[in-house]
Parts: sequence; C-alpha cells; structure tokens
Amino acid sequence: MVVRKDVFNKIDGFNESLVTDEDYDLGRRLTKNGYNIIDNPKIKVIHLGNPKTLLQFFRKAQWHATSGLKIINNGHIDRPMLMTIIFLLMLSVSTGLLIFKEITRYSISLIFFIVLTVPLVTAIFRVFQYRNIRHFIQLVILYSVFYFARVTTLVKHILKSL
Repeated sequence: MVVRKDVFNKIDGFNESLVTDEDYDLGRRLTKNGYNIIDNPKIKVIHLGNPKTLLQFFRKAQWHATSGLKIINNGHIDRPMLMTIIFLLMLSVSTGLLIFKEITRYSISLIFFIVLTVPLVTAIFRVFQYRNIRHFIQLVILYSVFYFARVTTLVKHILKSL
C-alpha cells in the first residue's frame, strides 16, 4: 500500500487501537474522505505464517473479529461482520427450533440448512468472484469455521458489555 504522507496525516494514519485490520480501516477512511484506491491485480502478497489447522484458522478468525468490533463502535459494519451478525441470528433461530420444536429428521435438516446458509452464500459469492468452483466444499467448511469463530468473539463482546 502506498499513501502520500500528507494524505496519511490528514486522515490520522493507522488506528493504533486496532489489533488487526489496520490496513482495511485505513482504506475505508481514505475512501470515505474521497480518495481513490487503485488495486493492481499483478501485485501478489504472500502471507507467511498462515494457519495450518482448522483450530489455528478458528483462532485467527477470532483475533480478526476483535478489530471488526472496534470498527463497529466507530459506526461502520463491514461485510464480514454483517454476515457474522446474520449467522448469529440464524444460529439463534436454529437453537430455538432445537429447544421448542419436536426433533424430527425434517427439523434436523432445516437446522442444518439454516446454519449452513451464510457459509454457502459466502462460498458461492467467492466462486463467482474468482470464477473457480474447484474448492467449493473446502470453502463452505472454512467459512463455517470462520463464522463460528467470529460469532464466539461477538457473543463474548456482547456478554462482556452487559
């Protein structure tokens, strides 16, 4: 990312209260202040230290969600946090069905469908975005883990603020 020093200073630089996603927040504030962000798809980024297991991926998604919560407090909800909130609502509906409805094959199927809706929609979005269906099942699994991790962070935050 390249930003002119005067522009960087004008928008108060990186938000140092964020643990992660400072670059996302900076880009959002640049756009909000009328600056254009130019993306060059020829530039590749390699993140060393990517999670190697689902548990590591889960913990990283929890960590990233903490900054998403701070950005919400600044009056902005990004797409992943919006989808996390929808996922939480769908989990709540599913839990309600389990508690208040007789458990049948139909209700289990319905609950399974409800819980997988957000990861499925996200995976479908990515398939169309990148025009590649090759890893669709893996994407659904990863997005399920991703949203469960973010929901745990969101619920902890809600409970802590009560």
